[in-house]
Amino acid sequence: MKTILYILLGISLTACLTEVDLSDLRESPRLVVNGVAVAGEPLRLSVTRTWFYTDDHPNVVIPDATVRLYVNDHYEETIPFVPGDTLFNAVGSYQAAFVPDVSDRLRLEVSAPGYEAIHAETVIPQASKLLEAKATREVSTTDSTVKRVLYSISFQDAVEEDDYYLFRLEEGNLINEVDSMYSWRVLYLDYAEEPLFVQSASALDQILFSQYLSGYDGRVFSDESINGKNYTIRLQTSTHYVSEATKRLRVRLYAISADYYRYLKTLQDQSDRSFANHLIDAGLADPIRVYSNIDGGLGIFGGCTPNRVEVDYE
Repeated sequence: MKTILYILLGISLTACLTEVDLSDLRESPRLVVNGVAVAGEPLRLSVTRTWFYTDDHPNVVIPDATVRLYVNDHYEETIPFVPGDTLFNAVGSYQAAFVPDVSDRLRLEVSAPGYEAIHAETVIPQASKLLEAKATREVSTTDSTVKRVLYSISFQDAVEEDDYYLFRLEEGNLINEVDSMYSWRVLYLDYAEEPLFVQSASALDQILFSQYLSGYDGRVFSDESINGKNYTIRLQTSTHYVSEATKRLRVRLYAISADYYRYLKTLQDQSDRSFANHLIDAGLADPIRVYSNIDGGLGIFGGCTPNRVEVDYE
């Protein structure tokens, strides 16, 4: 009886096997450009190609592409490829002599043998205006231990139609008092405590889920609700005990281009714990497509103007 059962089980399992020819899904490879033009820094880019997921992670760097840079509608230079250090498995990148400045409008035209030519544009935004930053230790009234740290960062939004930012906090621990050297780490905070970051969450997320917004690498936001106003971001540590060692707070508030914001926003939406992502995991909704502004190809070409301030913990 057991032998007959095993045979029937083997037949049923064999009938469930189906061979799928994935080569029918393979498309012609396209150029991929990734780079962020940072105000005050030489422009650097990577030019690669798409690859099929059965290709076992091939080397996709394209060192013989022609990368032309135009600034404010004028030809600036053809960006050369600079090989990387093979000791560190760095294959190289395209490095320009041009250093962008705020309000510059940059255009890339990229071509390579065997690929369709692509192009992309971005604008370097005006710098953000940080007004004040504080990191205040809240002390327990019972045993005088530090219970948490409250962070408040004030900035002024420019009176423009649309402004976009990337916000990030870092904490420095004093490691050499003589040379004032600090060891820095990114602060891991719950950004759901700040209304400025919750504005992008849907009503269902706020009703059905305990809203939690991770921000280990920072978070992006727009000035949709604060256009032209002064605003103070308020966050706090989630732990119940904080070290009393000497520390510093570093605030980074990057002004970013609209395209770069949309790109980072889709990556942020993919990682958040949201109702939409629960539907995607259950196969009930389409996956979130990562935004790209590369016309004819893939990737992102964004603009960024950094701004930072450092203060001691109070």
